[in-house]
Amino acid sequence: MLLHSPRWLFIVPGLIMMIVGLLGEAILIPGMFKIGNVSLDVHTLLVMAFLLILGLQIVFTGIFAKLYSYITGILPYDEKFDRIIKSLTLEKLLITCLILGTIGFSGFLYTLWEWYKVNFSALNYQITMRQLIPSLTLIAISIQGIFNGFMLSILFLSTKRSNPIEVNKKINPRS
Repeated sequence: MLLHSPRWLFIVPGLIMMIVGLLGEAILIPGMFKIGNVSLDVHTLLVMAFLLILGLQIVFTGIFAKLYSYITGILPYDEKFDRIIKSLTLEKLLITCLILGTIGFSGFLYTLWEWYKVNFSALNYQITMRQLIPSLTLIAISIQGIFNGFMLSILFLSTKRSNPIEVNKKINPRS
């Protein structure tokens, strides 16, 4: 049954992972966070970054699965989803990803500059990792977004037959 519900199989779990990862990073970037006797530090920050990246990819997979299901007629046409997806134009995704990537790359260059200033000697890993992990996370999200944006655009390409969304509208008279 989950195969017929991309929202619950992919999108909801992916969004939960993204929210947990984002909140975890926001809490841990300023410094160590203690809960009772437990200290959450840069290692947990790394796990939160991983959750955020993985969650984003799972959400995109859900979007692709849902779109494919509509194109092939497995699921009925959903005008709300269609409107949302069509608002995510390639240009908007590329601009957003380039901004995020630039911020991430700037943070990476700042960390590299700080390392250069101490002649590439040992650094305080807690400070360095708090700069480097969010920067690399933004770079990874940016690259994912760019390629997923192109994939999304490919799914909307018209073929000799016609636009796949229009075909599905004709197949599913409920729309």
